[in-house]
Amino acid sequence: MHTFFEVHRHKNQKLPFYFHKNMTRAGSSNDIYGWHPAVEICRCVSGKGQIVCNSVSYPLKEGDIFIVNSNALHKYVSEEKVIFGCLIIDESFFTEVDIDLKNLYFEPAIRDEEINRRMILVGESFESTRDYRVARIRSHVLNLLLYLCDRYAKPRTAFDSGTATAVETTKLAIGYINAHLTEKLTLEILAKETGLSKYHLCHEFKKITKHTMFAYINISRCEKAARLLLDQEKTIHEVGQACGFENDSYFTRTFVKYYGMTPSGYRRENR
Repeated sequence: MHTFFEVHRHKNQKLPFYFHKNMTRAGSSNDIYGWHPAVEICRCVSGKGQIVCNSVSYPLKEGDIFIVNSNALHKYVSEEKVIFGCLIIDESFFTEVDIDLKNLYFEPAIRDEEINRRMILVGESFESTRDYRVARIRSHVLNLLLYLCDRYAKPRTAFDSGTATAVETTKLAIGYINAHLTEKLTLEILAKETGLSKYHLCHEFKKITKHTMFAYINISRCEKAARLLLDQEKTIHEVGQACGFENDSYFTRTFVKYYGMTPSGYRRENR
């Protein structure tokens, strides 16, 4: 997960969907949280891991279905390669077919062979070159969505309001952190941005992410550094500076803590 808020743009407005047949995650516990207004339906094809959603961790293995609800904070965690089939349905499609997404909450973890079957049909329709391809895709996605609504949807009011408040606070903090990674970040600044006291902010943030504020900042900086290290043109010093580390030694110590190797070692291993 490389972004804190994901924006999905569609080439064909009649197909407000993304479908990934084999999306691979060779994850780690260092991945940062993200969220998006779309609904994401994941079908685990192989491997096993976890999805953490709004602070709750769900195991995931072959055959399992997981639904990431609209605007839910989530991340993938795994120690091995996990392959997903993934369908992302834009909020505009819910509006178009008169399904009130704002007041709808899907059960996150599901095991249902009928959903697996319908997900396969969605994938086949995306790959098809037959006539009426767009109509077939829309039909299969709608059939899948109606099946989920009939069996696994409930009013969003069932979602714990206390947790919902903590999630929204955490989103504000994460949004600010990611937009200002290269700057000096303090509790005073983040408390002001979220409108909470420093103590309350730290409590709410750790309740959701299971990290202290400063640990999460360092995780985010290291995650960005890991991507920038793949650019062989940048020096280790330049990568550290671009990620907000004050000096090279602190960058190296922090990177080793979360990735188990030095920045230069990570670059060699991923060359």
